[in-house]
This record gives sequence, C-alpha cells and structure tokens, in this order.
Amino acid sequence: MTQPIPEHLVCPVCKGPLAAGVEGKELLCPRCALAYEVRAGIPVMIAERARTLSEEEVRALKERLQTKGVAR
Repeated sequence: MTQPIPEHLVCPVCKGPLAAGVEGKELLCPRCALAYEVRAGIPVMIAERARTLSEEEVRALKERLQTKGVAR
C-alpha cells in the first residue's frame, strides 16, 4: 500500500494535486500528464526529468480518481 501524498506536495508545473502511481514509484499529475519518479522514498519534482504520461495512462488515472471520489 502506498503512503498518502501530503497536501502541500503539488505538481511543480501547474500547482495541482498529485496522485500516487502503481506501487508508489511515481507521483502523477493528471492535469499536466506528467509522472515524477520517487527514488528511495523521495520524489524527484523536476519537470524536465518527469515522464510524459500516455493518453491511455491519463484516461485510466482520471477514471481511478473519479472512482475513488477524488476531484482532480
């Protein structure tokens, strides 16, 4: 199970909320379609190092957040 993401930790690009990726290895921004790597429990919040999410990943993330009742 992944740790909850602190509310003060936001996307450095859009300042929007983040979601935990699979196995807690990434923090995901559904607005910017970016995935920030988590190394040894520390998120690498550098936009230039973020992975771009595919359209399918963004769609699945938004569906997952809606299912959980989280407005993003």
